[in-house]
Formats: sequence, C-alpha cells, structure tokens
Amino acid sequence: MEQARAGRRQDWTALVAGLAFLGFSVIWLSSGSLPGMFFFTAFVAFRGWGVVRGVRPFLARLRIGEPVISTSSRRLPVGADFVVACQHTWRRPVEVNRIVAELVLRETAHSTSGTKTRTATHEEVVQRLETPGRRFEAGEVFRQDYTLRIPSDGMHTFTASDNRIGWYVKVSMELPRWPDLRRYYDITVAPELAG
Repeated sequence: MEQARAGRRQDWTALVAGLAFLGFSVIWLSSGSLPGMFFFTAFVAFRGWGVVRGVRPFLARLRIGEPVISTSSRRLPVGADFVVACQHTWRRPVEVNRIVAELVLRETAHSTSGTKTRTATHEEVVQRLETPGRRFEAGEVFRQDYTLRIPSDGMHTFTASDNRIGWYVKVSMELPRWPDLRRYYDITVAPELAG
C-alpha cells in the first residue's frame, strides 16, 4: 500500500486570498469616500466569506486530526480495481454522521479571451462507498478498506496546455455541527487496459 497525500492547495488559496483582499479592503474603506465605502463593503463581505471557507477545513482538522489514506497503487490501468485504506486515530470524542470514499473524475478546461482566462471545472462521482456514522472515543482507531474500480470505458489521466482530465479519491468525514473534513487524493490512470 502506498500512502497518499491530500491536496491542500485549495484550502490555502481561499484563506490567503481572502485575508489579502480583506486587509486591502479595510485599508481602502478607512480612507475612502462614502460611495466607495458602500461599494467596497460588499467586497469585504465577499472576501470575508473566502476567509471563512479557508478556515473551515483547519477547524475540522483541529477537531478530529488528519486521516491516513493508502492506496494499493497510485498508477492504474483503465478498468482496474484498487483498494483505498482509510485509517484514523480520533483526537477527541466525536460523533460522525458518515465516512464516504468516492472515486471522482474531474475535467478542467481553460479558455482565454483577450486578457481574461476562464477556468471551467466539472466533477463526476463515478463510485461512492459509505461507512455509517457513530460515536468515536478519543484514541480509538478507525480502519476501513474501500474497493474502487476505474470504469472500463473511462478516460485515462490527460494533461494539455488548456485542459486536464484527472482522477481522485475523495474521502469525507461528515460531522454534525462542525465543518466536514474533505480530502482529495490524486491517482494516475494510465492509457492502457487492465489485463
């Protein structure tokens, strides 16, 4: 089994961008005119939400810790079965609604018009496996194996200058009254068929 590392760039991007724009907006508001203050108040509120979005995953990690995810292989042929092992030692007592493992196909396309670049992203959940929730005590170890399958008619991982097709295992731990912990783990699907 190969231990997988979660992509956290989205968490940091939302947090850093939100804090930077929030700081800039507060400075602008403190020296601006009344109409400018109303205009930028909307932007402050919008970027404040970006800060909240960036902080929520950190709160979830502080509450429950980070799961250890391993895969039987990180490079798979089209049509292959693989095992995702999820292991987690709970930091403190917590109630969990459910733990979900999903195989996700993400298509990302970039288009440029003049000086503007647009990015369109589409995610499709190909397979979803769920473990019912329950209460976990501090120090208790949870371990669950999920068997996922790359579809036999699926597309392999593909990267070009303006688009990308990527495969991910998404693991979610859904908590009542707390932000859910969601992690994406990148896998590579090779341009070959399983034997």
